[in-house]
Parts: sequence; structure tokens; C-alpha cells
Amino acid sequence: MIRIASIVAAVAALASPALAQGAAQTPAAPTPDSFRLPLIPGISAAPDCGGLYELAERFQCMTGELPIIADAAEVYMSAVLQSGWEPLGGAANQAVFQRRSEGGCDVLELITFYDFDLPEDQLAGAPGYIGMAMSLDAPCLQAGAMAAPGE
Repeated sequence: MIRIASIVAAVAALASPALAQGAAQTPAAPTPDSFRLPLIPGISAAPDCGGLYELAERFQCMTGELPIIADAAEVYMSAVLQSGWEPLGGAANQAVFQRRSEGGCDVLELITFYDFDLPEDQLAGAPGYIGMAMSLDAPCLQAGAMAAPGE
């Protein structure tokens, strides 16, 4: 069974600028055309979100070996912040951002997860997942309206 796992870095923590700037740029659905995420070697699309089809209805998921997922999440969070998104907070497995739009605010949610039921000796090669979902023209929230990751 796949369960939600932690995002290692806090929302405000920035990944190495050299990593984010050195990676090729590619658009990532479901974000607007003006929003781009770095292409990270070893990360690929996971349309079924690791077999979690209910999650796949709302999130655009990516996968890679578990050891690189935390670093990839940090790079994506850095790219989100550098694109003008404001951190709202989140939880241990989630980071939420918003950006003002014509109809209110666009809200972007980033989550990470993997299969906690795998034996420890299989984790190094196990798949991990990053999911992103966007809500357009949502009501705007004040910064810090949600708990910060890890709280």
C-alpha cells in the first residue's frame, strides 16, 4: 500500500540555484503555460500516480527512484518560489503555494509519497512519487494561513 511520505525540506528552503538553473526547462501540466519546471534526470511522468487512481484524477504525478525524490522536490519547490509563488504552508508531505490571478489566486499543491510497506532493503531502488495539483481562481489566503511543513 502506498502512503504519503515527508517532503524533506521546508517550503521556504531553496535548492541549489546551480541545480535549478542548470537543468533544461520543460512545461509541466497542470500549470499555466507561463509556469515551467526544470527537467530532472531520472524523473518521469507517472500518469497513474503509482496506482493511486483517485489521486491521479487531481494530481499530475512524476516518479523516480526514492533516493532522488526528496532532492527533486526541493528543486521543484525552488522553481515554484523563483516563479513568484508565495508559500502558504503545508504538512510533512505537502507544500502549498499561491499566486494572484485575475479571478483571485491560483493555488499549487506539491506532495511526495512512496510505498511504506516495502522492506527497508528494497527502498534504494523503489519508486517515489511527486504529485502537483493546481486550482485556478481560488480565494486568496494570507501567507502562513496553513501550518508550515513539519509542524
